[in-house]
Amino acid sequence: MDIQAQKLELIKWLAEVNDPKLISKFLTLKKQSMPKEDTHISESIERGLKDINDGKTTPHSEVRKKYTQWL
Repeated sequence: MDIQAQKLELIKWLAEVNDPKLISKFLTLKKQSMPKEDTHISESIERGLKDINDGKTTPHSEVRKKYTQWL
């Protein structure tokens, strides 16, 4: 069986899994197998989203007003 067929078989099987513990293990495995730079990017995105939710950002329109002389 070639790799594509094996991946498809796993996808079909995973779609049927209803065990939260097993799903959690797969998510952990996915995170561990990500290249380091992808993990870093994901962490950066998560921090940015948290800053947005915490109101620690400046709207684009306000930033544009401040820098209109250079735009």
